[in-house]
Amino acid sequence: MTVRFVIIALLVSTATAGPGAGQQPDVWDDVSNYKGWPVAKLEITGVEKGLAKELKKGLDLAGESVLYESRVREDLERIRLFLARRGHPYAGVRPVVEADLVKREIELTFEVDPGPAVFIESYHLGNVPDAVRPQAERALVLRPGDVFSDDAIETDIQAVIEELEKSGHARARAAATFEWIDTTNVAIRIVAIPGPVFYFRKAVVSGIADDLASLAYTMVDIRRGERYEPRTMVDARNFLSRTGLYRQIRLTLEDAAPDSLDLIVELQEQKPRSIETAVGYWSDEKFTGRVRWQHRNIFNKGRGMSFEIVYNQFRQWGEWATWWPAFHSMKKSLATLRLGINSESEVSYDLLAPTASVAYGYNFTRRFTASIAAAMSRASYDILTDERFTFENPKGPVGWLEGWITRDATDDRISPSSGTFSWMRLQWGPPGGISEANWFSAEGNGTYMVPIKATVLAVNARLGYGLPIEPAVVLLPDRRFYAGGPVSHRGFNRRMLGPKDSGDLPLGGEVMATGFVEYRFPIVWKFNGAVFADWGQVWQYRGEATFDNIEIAIGPALRIMTPVGPLRFDWGFRLTDYDTSQPRSVFHFAIGYMM
Repeated sequence: MTVRFVIIALLVSTATAGPGAGQQPDVWDDVSNYKGWPVAKLEITGVEKGLAKELKKGLDLAGESVLYESRVREDLERIRLFLARRGHPYAGVRPVVEADLVKREIELTFEVDPGPAVFIESYHLGNVPDAVRPQAERALVLRPGDVFSDDAIETDIQAVIEELEKSGHARARAAATFEWIDTTNVAIRIVAIPGPVFYFRKAVVSGIADDLASLAYTMVDIRRGERYEPRTMVDARNFLSRTGLYRQIRLTLEDAAPDSLDLIVELQEQKPRSIETAVGYWSDEKFTGRVRWQHRNIFNKGRGMSFEIVYNQFRQWGEWATWWPAFHSMKKSLATLRLGINSESEVSYDLLAPTASVAYGYNFTRRFTASIAAAMSRASYDILTDERFTFENPKGPVGWLEGWITRDATDDRISPSSGTFSWMRLQWGPPGGISEANWFSAEGNGTYMVPIKATVLAVNARLGYGLPIEPAVVLLPDRRFYAGGPVSHRGFNRRMLGPKDSGDLPLGGEVMATGFVEYRFPIVWKFNGAVFADWGQVWQYRGEATFDNIEIAIGPALRIMTPVGPLRFDWGFRLTDYDTSQPRSVFHFAIGYMM
């Protein structure tokens, strides 16, 4: 017998107990007297507000409704069943009717007496293999001494099944048994039926052309004799989806032998060619327009090509790119070749740079990715600051090597409420080659989010360090670090934190340190709020770095939640004033959380 059926039986068996079992006759007389009147207001008392709000969602009379005795009795039983499944089978419920004779409408209140709670005296797992038992016990939500909850037990049953599946028991099942100790204590036992440990025999791909089928086999990467794990199927779906080649992906398991499984992969191809046009608002680059043509399979086996043009106030570029997924049959890899021209229009310099690069990326796990790249550019700078010695303007090609590492362990990339997000970038313009500029730089960023009930505390730090390598004397203008704005330090306008020339143009620096602490909380409906404290500074030269001149800003924030992320309105007020040329408060509009 499942827990749910036991609870229903328990409810029936206690139907004569407590104040909810038999209301006084005048209660139902009141209901009958106002039969057919509109229910203007429905309240539930006797339980905490959150539980009352959840209860209301399931009641027939909670919406626009009229009063009938049958509907009141049905809602009364719904409330008692709801409470019974949460450890209060002796709950009583009394309906109270108050009539407005002028408006001819009524207010209905369900007065709840929860009665004594039922507690779990003992809680055991039965027939769980010893190798799985420690993980299964850690996964349980309930413990002895907790109030009985049908939903929590169902969650625990599923947790036991998931732990068994992780150990290869692909057809595992589990159920709960229930035994009364006395009227307020029960013993619960979750009994597992593990079944055999299963192993994969093969993958079977269907529904697509042969060249994409071969790529799909590489992405799925099922080896004969490999032990079944749910993670294998999740990874297979993620790798297939990441290619952008398939409109539909359906994965199922099929028994091939008493202990063997075939992974059935049913796919439908995506249209390979597309033209995309978009106009949007990017937090640091403001309004941006983009046009892109791409063919995802022009060279077969998922090897595609694209042309893209992007324009905004600060940067304009055009690019041709081609890519090769599963490079050298490595399902987690992607090789990319890019040719383009980049133009930057900053207040202290202009840049025009035809660039070629080749990159190799690898997804170590769903959360952890890395890439390396080699690039060559013919950069031409127009130095606009009056401190021209601060920037270097090379007269020849610029070449560099670059590496990225990213780890995304957040629960939701668009609207995260817990977890960590971090990345690191290394750049090296090596000396002794054909490059006319030589440097090394490292930049790292980390954000940690802690859920506190319905709120979130986010903490961030970002550090950057760069140095020119002889014969270079200073860093290139676009290799220096800049801060200030909606994605770094909200006490300053874009790039205005740090050193500036006599005309108040930003010079950037060789060292940067910024960070924030932000407390996020719901307000109402789609509106969230936040309070924040930002800190940071940019130092022109490495020897000048000190914590004596850290700029600090605090402020309130409003968020409007949308499917693409929050619309963010932040107002930063500086507590420090080391840079007297800048305003003491700045308003920012951005999209997406600071990470």
